Amino acid sequence: MSIVSTLSASNMLRAAMSRTQTELARAQQEAGSGRLADAGLALGAGVSRTIDLRAMIGVHEGYAQANALTGDRLDASQNVLAALADLGDRLRNDVLTASNTSDASVATAAGYALSSAVGALNTRFAGEYLFAGVDVDKQPIASPAQGAAATEAAFLAAFGVAPGSAGAAAISPAAMQQFLDTQFSALFSPTGWSANWSQASDTPIVADVAPGRRLDASATANEQGVRKLVEAAAMLAHIGIDALGAGTRRVVLDQAARTLGGAATGLTQVQARLGIVQREATSASDAVKAQKAYLETQIGQIENVDPADAATRISLLTTQLETTYSLTARARQMSLLNYL
Repeated sequence: MSIVSTLSASNMLRAAMSRTQTELARAQQEAGSGRLADAGLALGAGVSRTIDLRAMIGVHEGYAQANALTGDRLDASQNVLAALADLGDRLRNDVLTASNTSDASVATAAGYALSSAVGALNTRFAGEYLFAGVDVDKQPIASPAQGAAATEAAFLAAFGVAPGSAGAAAISPAAMQQFLDTQFSALFSPTGWSANWSQASDTPIVADVAPGRRLDASATANEQGVRKLVEAAAMLAHIGIDALGAGTRRVVLDQAARTLGGAATGLTQVQARLGIVQREATSASDAVKAQKAYLETQIGQIENVDPADAATRISLLTTQLETTYSLTARARQMSLLNYL
C-alpha cells in the first residue's frame, strides 16, 4: 500500500466523520426542539411558505396587541361613564329632596358634581385623553371657568343683574323658565358647548380589530348625556339659586331634575353603545387568536419533526460515527514498515 493511498483514505474518513458529526448535532437539536434545525436547508424553495405564514402571524399578533389596548381603553371609559352617572344620580337626589326655601347645600353639591365631572372627563389613559375623540392630546374640558363665565354673562344679559345679587329676587318664575329654555340652554347646544366648555373632537377613535373590520371605540366629552349633566350642575351652581324667590327657585330645581333625568338616559345610551363595541371587539379578538393558532399549526405541519424519527436518526448516526472513529484509528496505525 502506498503512502498516498493511505493518506487519501485517512482524509476521506475525516471528511465523513465531520459530515456525520454535523448531521448528528442537527438531529439532536431537532429531537430537543421538535422542529427542523435548518428549515431553509430541509425545505429548499418550500421555505417561502413558512416565511409567508410567519408574516401573517405577525399581522395577527399586531391585531391581538391592539385589541388588548382597545379593550382596556373601553373598560376605562365605562368606569368614567359609571362615575358620571353616579354623580348625576346623587345630584338629582339632592335636587328632589330640596325644599322651596333657601338651600345652600344644593348649590354646594352641584359645584362638587361639576368639578368632579370635569375631572372625570379629563381622565387620561396610556398618555391620551379618553374623552377627547381623535384629538387625544387636547384636554376635553380645558377651562371650566370659561363655561361658568358664559353662564353668568347670559344671566346678566337676560335679567340685568348678576347671579346671586339682591336684584335676582325680583326675577319671576316665568322669566326664569324662559331664560333656562333659551339663553341658558343654548350654552349647552353642540355649538355653545364647543364654544364655552369643550375642545374635544366629535370624531371618535376608530379601532382596527381584525382585517377589514373597524369599530368606533370611544366616547367623547361632547355626548348629549355629558352635556346635560354639566348643564344641570352649572344651572344649580352658577345662577345663584339662594338669591331667587321661592317660586323661581322651584322652577330652577324642577328644570335641573328634568335635565339630570335626560343626562341619566343619555349616559346609559353611551354605556350601552360602548358595551356593544366591547362585545364586538372581544369577538374579533377571539377570531384573530384562533386564526393565529391555525397559522401556527400550519407552520408546525411543515417544520415539526417526528420525535421517533429523530431518535432513530440519532441512533444510526451515532453508530455510523463510532464506526468512522474505529476506521480512522486503524488508518492511523497503518505504516509502510508493516509491508517491508
